[in-house]
Amino acid sequence: MFYLGGADFPETADGLAKAVAAGLAQMLELPARPPVKLEGAFPSIERADVNLTGAIARLDKVPPPPKGVKSIRPAASAGRLNISGQPVKIETAAVALSLTAQAARFDYGRDSNGRSMLLLADAKDGRLAVQIRNSDIQQLVLAAATKAAAAQGVQVQEAKLNLTQTGDSAIGIEARVKAKKMFMSAVILVRGQLNIDPTLIARLTNLSCSGEGVMGTMACGLIQPHLNELQNRELPLTALSLGEIRLRDLKLRVTDQVSVTAEFGS
Repeated sequence: MFYLGGADFPETADGLAKAVAAGLAQMLELPARPPVKLEGAFPSIERADVNLTGAIARLDKVPPPPKGVKSIRPAASAGRLNISGQPVKIETAAVALSLTAQAARFDYGRDSNGRSMLLLADAKDGRLAVQIRNSDIQQLVLAAATKAAAAQGVQVQEAKLNLTQTGDSAIGIEARVKAKKMFMSAVILVRGQLNIDPTLIARLTNLSCSGEGVMGTMACGLIQPHLNELQNRELPLTALSLGEIRLRDLKLRVTDQVSVTAEFGS
């Protein structure tokens, strides 16, 4: 669940808090305050709080979900676990994150690259909620489109996004983008689907591009290869990995924001 700073496994509450904070700092831009607070003696911790409010995740720094994770030995337990970000930012998008659980049990482990990790092995009454405004998602789309188009000498002037719920864990995406190159402008329409799996990893699929007029068709020819690169790219909605924890009763709702709630544990 958390990468740890350093190769060793901590044996004190203070050491564990510092190792988790160092691991978070490797993939997030953290505020100046300590992000981790543990109450109680190691290994039977009474309360574990991880405060990510104000943290910023850059897509090029967030590692993919860990592969080949193996539990090595028990680490610690926490009577109550609370992880919050009100909000955490993924690039410019504000994501409200809340995860709570009782009787959480952690293991030490390593991924396939040998990196040390703190894994959530079990918990009771776990609840997770994530919300992101549609306007923030639109800004993410605009930023991504601007970056991709700039490489081809195209200036993106405007992007409007429409989101519709197409399934229990799927969102239909339609983006209308107005772009300009030299003295010619074009309007292109990008369609696709965002699928959310039980570990809260989002993947873009079925991305396609269509353009209005000759310039729009030419612009789509330039943009489609970039869309192909985004196909099935993994985006952790929480900026954290849930490891082997599987969510149940996952509920997705699309209004003026995208809301995901779920439960986990016994």
